[in-house]
Amino acid sequence: MYRGGSDRRVGTAGNPPREEEEGEEEPRHFDTLREATMTAEREKALALLGNKCARCGFDNQLALQIARIDGTSRNNWNNRSYYRQVLRDLPYYHILCANCALITRMEREAEVER
Repeated sequence: MYRGGSDRRVGTAGNPPREEEEGEEEPRHFDTLREATMTAEREKALALLGNKCARCGFDNQLALQIARIDGTSRNNWNNRSYYRQVLRDLPYYHILCANCALITRMEREAEVER
């Protein structure tokens, strides 16, 4: 089992690491590099946007989401090109925590129904 792109094998419940089964592939370097680059771009975007929720001030990066201020959706949020777009167009984005993102979405949907 691999955790977080690490090359270190981890056993479960105190058991030694299992031998690699036939057909199981090692993670590719490209995947690890792509993941690291995307993480770095996300962290840079979060830092430039203030590293906290624009609505409530929550600052745990695990729950922070980058959102467009106008509320329009970009369905490729886990794509490297999304973070490049955010970095190019910073004034159009802000950070919301998961709770505030849901509340904001529900408020917008309620407005549309009226």
